[in-house]
Amino acid sequence: MGLFEENERSALVIAKEQCDVAEIQYSKFRELVKTDPDILMHMAGQLAKRLRDTSQKVKELQQQGLISAHGKTIVVYGARQFLWLIHS
Repeated sequence: MGLFEENERSALVIAKEQCDVAEIQYSKFRELVKTDPDILMHMAGQLAKRLRDTSQKVKELQQQGLISAHGKTIVVYGARQFLWLIHS
């Protein structure tokens, strides 16, 4: 996500198994997009699939009565405290 904004990255990623990782600077990414704009379509497709998968998981958790999701707020039940996830 940080590739679409010129901000510091805020995510931490931990691999489940050994893998190869590459880092690209924002300026280099912008150059790549100018050279091959189709890369954005591939990335958008990946983001859409992840959103669709996440939406399905949220729906399943709601049906199981484990969470309540309304708008931008998700309440997770069963924890010692309620966990509120609010997206801005």
